Amino acid sequence: MTSPAWIVCGWFTPDYRVWADKLIASFDAAGAPHDIVERPKLPGGWEANTMAKPLAVRDAMGGACQGRDLSRAGACGERVMGCR
Repeated sequence: MTSPAWIVCGWFTPDYRVWADKLIASFDAAGAPHDIVERPKLPGGWEANTMAKPLAVRDAMGGACQGRDLSRAGACGERVMGCR
């Protein structure tokens, strides 16, 4: 079986696990390919973690998302955000 041409990649810190689980379940229910990973929370507050987003995208592009169209998604509370 070949991989789809696209995949949703995302990451979350441990304190967002409850929302990440809901996001993953929604992708599973829709049959959407995804690679959502837990990353450690960085010291420096939300600013440091927000500034780490480009690093997470870079890592995704070299991992499960390599060679595929990449959509980034994040869960914050009950909202799902995405971009391509």
